[in-house]
Amino acid sequence: MTGCATVAFISSMDSGNMARIAFLQFFTVRGLPRLILIDKGSKNKDQFTPLCDTIGIAYHTVSPENHDGILCERFHKYLNKVQRIGAADMNTYKEWAMNTMFGTYAWNAAPVDGTDIQRSFAAVARHFKFPLDNAAAALSILEARQKNRTRHQQTPGQNTLEHIETMFSLFWRQKELLKLLNEEQREHHRMLKNQTRTRRKFEIGDIVMVRKHKTQKSKIKN
Repeated sequence: MTGCATVAFISSMDSGNMARIAFLQFFTVRGLPRLILIDKGSKNKDQFTPLCDTIGIAYHTVSPENHDGILCERFHKYLNKVQRIGAADMNTYKEWAMNTMFGTYAWNAAPVDGTDIQRSFAAVARHFKFPLDNAAAALSILEARQKNRTRHQQTPGQNTLEHIETMFSLFWRQKELLKLLNEEQREHHRMLKNQTRTRRKFEIGDIVMVRKHKTQKSKIKN
């Protein structure tokens, strides 16, 4: 489990708003989950479970004493510490929400316990960078652009294919193997189909009938 987190700000606790927030902030970004764990003491449990029943997503209610069952509890403890540290500089709700989003970003950019792999990379296959990292990367990008000015610029599709080939090498090899197997299967079926066909031979003077599809153009009448 990566522990990658996403936050959403809820203005009203009705089921319609909960459905919009779930799709906008979670489902359309991360994909539909297979199982949702819900805290028994959650205040919005009654508004969220009807959505799961309607869509067909399995969910399980964890007892209040089982803190190990809800993996996001560690993220909640971390977020509470972040909010306490920044409480002295927060005067409005917007500042509190901004501090929450920055804290979530830092959590996803941190490595998984016991590894040097970022949570974001394990979850969405990309690293979350901080401003210092972007400043250092900008210099290297400028140097690379100066060296490759004469090189033809790649299209977004080519960049996407290179990214998939690099990040998901096993998937890419399986995809290429599937293309090869499909081509061999088509060639085999083509050969079986041609075996039942006889090639007709014509001699000079034979009468043949040619079928030609003719399209009739519409006439405009004055």
